[in-house]
Amino acid sequence: MHARRFPWAILVGLWFVMSAFLLWSFWQTAVTLNFDDPDDFLRLQQVRDFLGGQSWFDLTQRRLGGPGGLPMHWSRLVDVPLLAFMLPLRPLLGQHMAEVIAVMGAPLLTLLALITVVVLTTRRLFGPDPATAILACLLTLSASTIFAQIHPGRIDHHGWQIVFAAAAVAALLQRNARRSGLAAGVALAFYLNISIEGAPFVAAALGITGLLWALGRDKPDRVTGALASLAITTPILAALTAPAYRWTEGLCDAVMPSHMLAMVVAAAGTMVAVRIGARRGPFTRVVFLAAVLALTIFAFGLAAPTCVGSPFGQMDPVVDRFWYQNVVEGMPVWRQDAVAAAAMIGFPILSIVGSVIGLRRAGSPEMRRRWTMLLFLLIVTLVTGALVRRAAGVSHVIAVPGALVLIGIVVRYAEAHFAALTKSLAIAFAVIAFSPIMPVFAVAAFTPSLKPEPRARKLPCDRMCVLHKLATRPPEAYLTSIDLGPLLLFHTPHSAYGAGYHRLGVPLRDTIDFFQASPEAARAFMERKQFRVIMIAPASEETKLFVTKAPRGMMARLVKGPVPDWLVEDDLSASALRVYRRRD
Repeated sequence: MHARRFPWAILVGLWFVMSAFLLWSFWQTAVTLNFDDPDDFLRLQQVRDFLGGQSWFDLTQRRLGGPGGLPMHWSRLVDVPLLAFMLPLRPLLGQHMAEVIAVMGAPLLTLLALITVVVLTTRRLFGPDPATAILACLLTLSASTIFAQIHPGRIDHHGWQIVFAAAAVAALLQRNARRSGLAAGVALAFYLNISIEGAPFVAAALGITGLLWALGRDKPDRVTGALASLAITTPILAALTAPAYRWTEGLCDAVMPSHMLAMVVAAAGTMVAVRIGARRGPFTRVVFLAAVLALTIFAFGLAAPTCVGSPFGQMDPVVDRFWYQNVVEGMPVWRQDAVAAAAMIGFPILSIVGSVIGLRRAGSPEMRRRWTMLLFLLIVTLVTGALVRRAAGVSHVIAVPGALVLIGIVVRYAEAHFAALTKSLAIAFAVIAFSPIMPVFAVAAFTPSLKPEPRARKLPCDRMCVLHKLATRPPEAYLTSIDLGPLLLFHTPHSAYGAGYHRLGVPLRDTIDFFQASPEAARAFMERKQFRVIMIAPASEETKLFVTKAPRGMMARLVKGPVPDWLVEDDLSASALRVYRRRD
């Protein structure tokens, strides 16, 4: 069936309904620009800086980290959807309304892109049945790991990472090997440009594609096309989005020439291996591919020896232990509570069973190739999602087809054995039982309920209130808690010394040391650096961590008292945010 015969209007209608629900749920967040994640504040501030005259190729946050600012490792690609709304709307509606509409609209575009890719994947595995495609979209949207990254106000890059990973999978499932490889390589290049954290997925997708060729299960055009388009698209995207210094810097947290060299070596080596191995057996082909892999790693290691391993391997050990290893979205499954752990891995584990059944039932070599590739990528992304919470969304998209197989088994059984009402109930039960929400509900039902937090009383001045008051004051340099830096930049004209970005090596280390230091050492640091203002969030998890690590340190004194006599609390302090000034 041709694509034009698919009832896309139903898909658009589903998107409208889901968009309306999300807008209703996150209206207050979007209208007030009061996001939950500090990265969303800095993302919109990055767009503000560009619209304020900063160069497209200049990603420096000049009010962050002290003199010289912070050269961000982020990609400009994620700014494009926000700018698509703000550029035409600013002259008509003003800055604030343009930003509000952008933080609502950009995530909804991400959502539309995702469900479109999900439909393409579903059609290539199950055919053009609209009901199956719609069910696939509903399963996708019910995954909390996806929902958490794609909603109004969530404007950072994680949602687009999920989209381009899913797009690469959809491309690899296409029948035409050459078009499939070329499209997959482009999607993988976009994924890597947005975040180097996509490297394991890219390696897995290319690895399984090459292995299927070596085992005689696929044409060579798919792997050579994917590697060639990746090697070509990556430098083009870098030239369109990356600052000039990124071409020569030695940091490993973004795509740089050493990565591009590895891609060229991999593409050229694989083309040679394919040509030489055309008439050879599977074992010889696998050996050829292993040699190409070794050569690629060698070339990358030669060009960037400090980048072999983690892209964040250059981080200060204290910063790594105190901050990076305690970022909740970066923690592995065994450091999450039971409900969060179930949300991360429950659905993909269940889907592996369905994917195995789908592979066993595949009726043609092409369908066996597709299910083999999907199953392999599902296992890889399940592992990466178990190691890093924010990566779990990708595994949940890839898990949808396996869940559809399990639901289909129940549907066929119900149609053959049950009456109409019982059949409907059985089908409804199957949809719920094999959805991403079921593992979460099941674990929650058997997890001892936590003592409910006492209802917060209405405060005369909350976090936003304090920030708005600070915005009326002349610019100053603030020492803040790590997570408060982006909020201060976004809502006020002030600058922040520390924030949760690994390139802020010295300021991050200084901030951690300062809030754990004795009052005497803290005072000496403020005088030496000429800081006069401190801002903390007393009830935040970060504050609790500081107090736990250093019960007699500066943060503990600010929260529990007594406050050192060389500080005076600002008259605009509130329970949400406290501001202290150094006495003259």
